[in-house]
Amino acid sequence: LHKRILNFRVMDSHKGKEIGKVVESCILNWGLEDKLSCITVDNASSNDVVVAYLKEHLIDKLVLGGEFFHMRCAAHILNLIVNDGLDMVKNSINSIRGVILYVRSSSKRSKLFDDFVLKSKVSCKGSRARDVPTWWNSTYIMLDKALKFEKAFKRMKQEDPQIEKDLKDKFPSQKDWDNARALSLCFKQFFDATKRMSGTLYVTANMHYHEILGVLTSLLEWKQDMDPNIVSMGDQRRKKFDKYYGDFGKTNVMVLVVVALDPRYKMSFVKFSLKKIFPLDEKKVEDIYNDVYDVLKRLYNHYDNVSTKAKDDSSSSSHWKDD
Repeated sequence: LHKRILNFRVMDSHKGKEIGKVVESCILNWGLEDKLSCITVDNASSNDVVVAYLKEHLIDKLVLGGEFFHMRCAAHILNLIVNDGLDMVKNSINSIRGVILYVRSSSKRSKLFDDFVLKSKVSCKGSRARDVPTWWNSTYIMLDKALKFEKAFKRMKQEDPQIEKDLKDKFPSQKDWDNARALSLCFKQFFDATKRMSGTLYVTANMHYHEILGVLTSLLEWKQDMDPNIVSMGDQRRKKFDKYYGDFGKTNVMVLVVVALDPRYKMSFVKFSLKKIFPLDEKKVEDIYNDVYDVLKRLYNHYDNVSTKAKDDSSSSSHWKDD
């Protein structure tokens, strides 16, 4: 696998149409217009305009007429699902962030906290991480780390009179810690999936669908959890999940095509997994399965025709046959 950054271009405007013109000029300059299957972008509304512009001006050059040209970034969708959940417990997050900032505000307080860590017999090593509020993954790391030091923080509240003066009623309550625990548990799946999907030294297209299934499996498990906080988190995340993946008519079928092309899975796994997603809708499973199979045939014939044209030998064509 080779990774290549082909170009950087200065954008004079962030309007979709202008971005589309810049991308189009790059594609034409690179001679890629006859090889494009998909373009991956995030969910910004301007990108819908970019995709529409490119399809209109490159329609006769795109694979299958650009039918599956628009690929929405899986990692970005996961981020949107997670960020919506942060608002539910923002007060708990703010309180834990506040106590971490208190400890990190001076070397004296940091040393004092280390003493409380020893007294509380907390075995975790490392620093108390603070987050960048606009990066949800750093908030997850902050909460996950803070929970390991929960006993030490509580002991600090009991024995450090200054913390009461500085934080007053903003010190994390038990409910805040419970919310953080539920959030950390629920978001680990999204954190790990986003990390895998954001890899740059390996192919990620074939991982997209599997990560979706992993997230869905977790959401179903959370619904059966004994902790009402986790059940609530799961219900909220499921609503957001269904917005993007509940109807496969809105999902680029290429995420299933790459699964079918993987010799470890093939079409049998596609059907198996669809039954897991839609256990009560056999017709939907069959419709999606047949759609994927149809796209596979059309792709095969497309590339067969491209190969034939390149060889200028029409007799070598061998179209897909069901038999």
